[in-house]
Amino acid sequence: MEFTPRSIKANFTESLKDFTLRKNLTKATHHTIEKRDALKAAAPDWNKWRDAAAASRRESLLHLDRYLAQFENQFTALGGEVVHATTIEDARSKILDIIKAENGRTVVKAKSMVTEELELATFLNAQDIETWETDLGEFIIQLAGEHPSHITAPAIHKNRQQIAQLLHEKMGVPYTEDPELLTGYARQFLRQKYLDADVGISGGNFIIAETGQVILVENEANIRLSTVLPRIHIAVTGVEKVVPSQQDYANLMRLLPASATGQKMAGYVSALTPGVSGGPERMIVILLDAGRRQMLASEKWEMLACIRCGACLNVCPIFNRGGGHAYGSVYPGPMGSILTPGLSEPGNAPDHAFASSLCGACVDICPVKIPLTKLLLQTRGDVVNTHHKSWDNLAERSVWKSWSLMMRHPGIFRIMRWFGARIPVRFHWGSDARKLPRLAKETFLQQVRDGRFD
Repeated sequence: MEFTPRSIKANFTESLKDFTLRKNLTKATHHTIEKRDALKAAAPDWNKWRDAAAASRRESLLHLDRYLAQFENQFTALGGEVVHATTIEDARSKILDIIKAENGRTVVKAKSMVTEELELATFLNAQDIETWETDLGEFIIQLAGEHPSHITAPAIHKNRQQIAQLLHEKMGVPYTEDPELLTGYARQFLRQKYLDADVGISGGNFIIAETGQVILVENEANIRLSTVLPRIHIAVTGVEKVVPSQQDYANLMRLLPASATGQKMAGYVSALTPGVSGGPERMIVILLDAGRRQMLASEKWEMLACIRCGACLNVCPIFNRGGGHAYGSVYPGPMGSILTPGLSEPGNAPDHAFASSLCGACVDICPVKIPLTKLLLQTRGDVVNTHHKSWDNLAERSVWKSWSLMMRHPGIFRIMRWFGARIPVRFHWGSDARKLPRLAKETFLQQVRDGRFD
């Protein structure tokens, strides 16, 4: 499977044949949704929290530069450093410069989707800087040489047997399917890496403009070890992650763990402040643009309100059939189908917005009320107005033109329906894994007129 947005059709054709993958995904996502729904049912103020969270995120985006400036002033006043990065290449270069300036040789890295955008671990290892993912799921993916398939559960596509075999082959440990023992192998390996590391790299779930703090949410305590033990801590975050105040952050934290993993509270929440005794010698925040301001100026700006909970992936029927790798991009599912073309150009991911049933389940579950179906349709429009006007799509355009003609003329429709009902074969539609159903020889209206329904 090729990990590129342009390969989404071929990837889905392949992944739809993998029934083990579908079983793994369905089991994991349904379990999370059930826990989330139970928490929602027990919280009478859930919708009020969503309204407040939605308003807060949009306030941040509508006054982004003001809140970023406030955060930078507060953060630097406390002794931290802020670095602005315009592009992915710019961010990589600046992170590498910091590590080299500190003579860093070993890096421990916490789970972060922004650093996945940078492919940072791969980049640093190629520069002879030993870099290890410390989140258990990310560690498994790194050993497998794969990309994460879910934004909150990177190894969701693997079952216990597959993980056991992977650790046995890559680490030389005895084969076991005991989760506690498997976790212990990873913990034992990574413990020394924490102690050896010169630099720790994390993301940032939120950055608070009011206090200059970086918020990190986790369940394994690996982030705390990655950000406190090394001499240098670099937090890489998108510019859209700023929130105005502690009150805004507190309300978002009512929704994030529940939406992401079905937990009332996350295992660990760190509000990191530079200059605190016992912390790293240097704390640096990289504020990444990489297409975010471009998207903010577009009609799809509300997508930047996303808090990366992954709930829309869990309920999406398309994601649950094909998995995250099929999208060929860092961000899969409904949110990824908007972010992937939105952060670059629609032509770089021409088919992502069409990987949706538009059922609206993602809109209902989104904790910050992003109108995902509306944004998906807008993205489709962008693609059609650019990529789909080329000669390469003449056949598809001809089909839809014919369909439009037929639907506007009942006589033509009846003739084509009569012929269509007598075609003996089923045609492929969209991919080799999907076929159009045969047309019924008699319409429902004909059957009613014949008196078959009382």
